[in-house]
Amino acid sequence: MCWLVLFHILFFYSLYTKPFQLATSELLSTFFPSWIKLGRGGRDTYWLVPNAHPVLSTYYPIHRVTAWIGARLNLDRAFILLVYTLLLHTLWASLGWYLTFRTLFSPLVAVFGAITASYMAYSLKQQPCIAYTLAWLPWMLLGITRYDILLTGVAFGMTLLAGYYPIGIYTTLIAVGASVWWDTPLLWI
Repeated sequence: MCWLVLFHILFFYSLYTKPFQLATSELLSTFFPSWIKLGRGGRDTYWLVPNAHPVLSTYYPIHRVTAWIGARLNLDRAFILLVYTLLLHTLWASLGWYLTFRTLFSPLVAVFGAITASYMAYSLKQQPCIAYTLAWLPWMLLGITRYDILLTGVAFGMTLLAGYYPIGIYTTLIAVGASVWWDTPLLWI
């Protein structure tokens, strides 16, 4: 697993050292201001009722905690915290994929599979809700492979709280299909 951490640091080195490279697009114009407003407890003027928009991840615990912390920092440091949160979710997904693949394959195949699944182009989107949702799929699958209902339930719950339902539906269907394939469908009952 240390190879995955080293790969993560190497892959995202420029973003860890220069996080403002991600100060573009919707991350800066939509998600960052909404995240700051969530942390300050104020009303979001763009979304009006942020809790009604799942893509803002207002119920995702990690997003809430980092928003609370970020609201107490200056804007530059707060943005860095949001970027690091996104990057660490990629690392979280990578570790989850490794452990999931490790239950099925050799360590080398598991490392290759974890890197492939975690660092594919779609997983590297700048939208927090997508990064959060994708980070929990391998943990759902890991819970299924280990017959761990608690891990599966927590991962499924976090997928729902992360807020990007189109991917959440796909990942849930993948997990349900995997549980049937691996003969563990009772985990979903």
